[in-house]
Amino acid sequence: MLSLLGSFTPAALGATPPRVVVSNAIVSLDSTFMVTVSVENVTNLFGFEFKLSYDPLFLTIIDADSAQEGIQIGRGNVFAQIGVQPPIHMAAPGLISYYAVSGPLGGGAPEFSGSGTLATITFRAIRTGTTPFTLSDVVLANRGAQTIPSTVHNGQATISIPPVIIMPPPVAPPVTPPVTPPVTPPVTPPVTPPVTPPVTPPVTPPVTPPVTPPVTPPVTPPVTPPVTPPVTPPVTPPVTPPVTPPVTPPVTPPITPPPPTLQTVTQEGNPLAPSLLSFEDFTASVLVPALPRTTSITLRQVDATTITPLLGTHRLIGIPLNLLATQNNQSLRELDTNAVIDIKVPGDGAIPSNLGLYFFNEEHRTWVRVLGDFQGATRAFVGNTTHLGLYALLIDATPPAMLTGITATSRGRDITLTGTAEPLATIHLFAGNQFIGAFSANLQGRYNFTSPFSVGRHVITLRQIDQAGNAGSQSVEISVTADWAVNIALVPGSSQSVVNNQAVVLDVPPRIINGRTMVPLRFIAEALGASVTWQEATNSVLIQLGDKRVSLTVGSRTAMVDGVAVTLDVAPLVERGRTLVPVRFIAETFDCEVIWHSVTNRIEIRR
Repeated sequence: MLSLLGSFTPAALGATPPRVVVSNAIVSLDSTFMVTVSVENVTNLFGFEFKLSYDPLFLTIIDADSAQEGIQIGRGNVFAQIGVQPPIHMAAPGLISYYAVSGPLGGGAPEFSGSGTLATITFRAIRTGTTPFTLSDVVLANRGAQTIPSTVHNGQATISIPPVIIMPPPVAPPVTPPVTPPVTPPVTPPVTPPVTPPVTPPVTPPVTPPVTPPVTPPVTPPVTPPVTPPVTPPVTPPVTPPVTPPVTPPVTPPITPPPPTLQTVTQEGNPLAPSLLSFEDFTASVLVPALPRTTSITLRQVDATTITPLLGTHRLIGIPLNLLATQNNQSLRELDTNAVIDIKVPGDGAIPSNLGLYFFNEEHRTWVRVLGDFQGATRAFVGNTTHLGLYALLIDATPPAMLTGITATSRGRDITLTGTAEPLATIHLFAGNQFIGAFSANLQGRYNFTSPFSVGRHVITLRQIDQAGNAGSQSVEISVTADWAVNIALVPGSSQSVVNNQAVVLDVPPRIINGRTMVPLRFIAEALGASVTWQEATNSVLIQLGDKRVSLTVGSRTAMVDGVAVTLDVAPLVERGRTLVPVRFIAETFDCEVIWHSVTNRIEIRR
């Protein structure tokens, strides 16, 4: 499209096209460093624009001018003075959108030739690894709004942990234990039992009976002695020793430490100065702004077991607390002015990156991360808040759930993505390796994002990053089947225009009057598909498209739209036999979108 408007092509003259280069950086974690966007070997540069994407999980941008609204980046040195630049330079988390035109305004601004810096960006490294800087939508232009073809060279930052030198502890001299002489036990002589001599029974000499003459006794039958049965000794049963049951020592129940004493501090408002509420152990404090004396502020610790049902996949650290306020005995939901909250992290170990201070949103029943920047010197989360209610230090190490209900609707080449994500998650959209943009889900998890795509099939990747920095990705395929029904491009002062990819030459070029671009009426109406009827008696013209009717009168700032009077900024006029009308009024009245490209001074109208 730009080639039909006219272009300046150094390559055709045998010159090397200029390069737009992003510098590389090798830095340490938590360090601050500068990245430059430079141009090399450019001729007649009068304006430029670019987008630079980076990963906010690795880098935090440092505002170059805190006195200005929004995030600012540093200006380069190619222009001694800048005539036009955007008020805010950060389009979304991870995306810088910047343009500049040589100044001063009003004519006489010089063009630049050679090599120089277009802009500088200062970052702080917050995570180790290698992360790219990617340029897109790069446009270089000369004074005549003609584009200067260029090449792009992207950069990257390599972030590492600085080496830590650990000194060995001093070596203590070996300790020699005292020598204890061996103890010799006393020698006990063996005990010899007394020897008992054997007992010899006395010897009885045999007795010799006297000799008696034999007497023949009478024969007596033999006497059989009675048979005595053998005596069986009594059987003594074996003696079984009594069984002694084992002695079980008494069981001592574990001693449960008493629950910690929950602290509470309350103060009345002071209308003349801020008030400080702090616990005795300084684990939490809040500096509240000046408030009427009828206001009461309370900072109170909460029993951790009472909020367990609210935690979900979060892990609680320390003791949660309530920040409450009443005014004239009525509970307040928010403070009108920021209070400064300071919450200490218990313990002395390492602080995980997914630890943050969260506020519980009662209406939507979800945790909102209010502070994520940890102050290492004081081991505290410190920042501003207006929320009144429940606060807690939470660790969220769970990746976000898959996006659901992804819907893509098209309007011409514009694709609008809607669906549901984790509440307050940030979503980065990529088409292949090209970063398209970033957008956020609301407290209900709903998101809505629109971006143009070329006609055809595209595989897009949605990278969802929750409040704690946990990430998950998924890809979907979309198809763009129709281009814009109307697509018009023109440049004020140029007779060349493009209508639906066809070159059209105007007999009267567009011109700017009182800040409004005026174009030939018949050209814009017919390009939109409307009919034009000239009414000579009233010196007016009737434009009709479908059911919509617009009536304009030359020299009058009053227009009629479907019978309703509308005041114009600039009245229609006649120049060289052509009626010129405000292009934005005509286009937007017939439901078209008007886009002004500042660097190339090009106006695009599409529907």
